[in-house]
Amino acid sequence: MNLKVGNKSFFIESNHLIKEVTIIKIAENFCTVRFADSLGAIRVRMSKLYGTRDEAIEKLDSFKPNTKSEKPKSIRPPHPFW
Repeated sequence: MNLKVGNKSFFIESNHLIKEVTIIKIAENFCTVRFADSLGAIRVRMSKLYGTRDEAIEKLDSFKPNTKSEKPKSIRPPHPFW
């Protein structure tokens, strides 16, 4: 993906929200981005930015957790209680 200052990009927030951002600064392997829906800005790795919403959705689908629910085993101490 070609990252340049001023380009629009997409960022996955909290592993379930896709936010549109604008790149405002590039330094080393990091980009400072400003959210399109607010005045906030954060610094993220270039690998966390996606060129299109479809790329972000594809990556988000690969994050889906295992749907198999297992009951956690209870932890018992090695000595008996009196």
